[in-house]
Order: sequence, then C-alpha cells, then structure tokens
Amino acid sequence: IVIIMVLCTAEYCLETTQQLEDKIKEKAQEVYAEQISFTAEMELFSNTITTCLQELVGQLDSQCEPAFAAMLKVNWSTLDSVGDQSAYTTAITSHLSSTIPIVRDLLANSA
Repeated sequence: IVIIMVLCTAEYCLETTQQLEDKIKEKAQEVYAEQISFTAEMELFSNTITTCLQELVGQLDSQCEPAFAAMLKVNWSTLDSVGDQSAYTTAITSHLSSTIPIVRDLLANSA
C-alpha cells in the first residue's frame, strides 16, 4: 500500500509541477520565461513512478515465486497426461485474484 501511495503522490507531483512551470512562465517576463524549466524535477517524479511500478510487479512476482519454483522442479517428461488445472496455476491464480483487485482499486481511487 505504501508503494501505491508513493506512486500516486509522484503522479500528482509530476502533473502539478508541469502546471506550476506553465503558470510561472505565464507570469514571468518573456526574457525570463525561456529560462524557466522544471524538467529535472519532472524527470525525478517520472523515475519515481517507474521505480514504484517496477516494485509492484516485483512484489507480485516474488509472491508467485514459490509456485514458479515448484513448477521448475517437476520432471515434465514423465507425465503421462495433462490434467485440468495444476496446483501451481491454482496458487498463482489465487494470489493474483486476491492481490490485483486491491491494487487496482487503490490506483483507481487515487485518480
């Protein structure tokens, strides 16, 4: 949840920083307006957003890792038939089904 709060805050700051730059340029004398740039600050917010998204995906991946690791240990060549759904896919689906709606709702409510 903390990552989502940081992500939403960074998105808000990125948006308002651009608006602030535009407003300051509008109010400043023309010779100074060309020198006003918050590009470096906006890049920092953008990088923060990217880092947060990478962390969210990394957390989802690490929480599914036990099922992935168990799948890798199976000697698939010895299986005679394919079943309906394995315990691995059930574990991964269960985790994603319980986690993604929470993340989605938090991100949707922040907009």
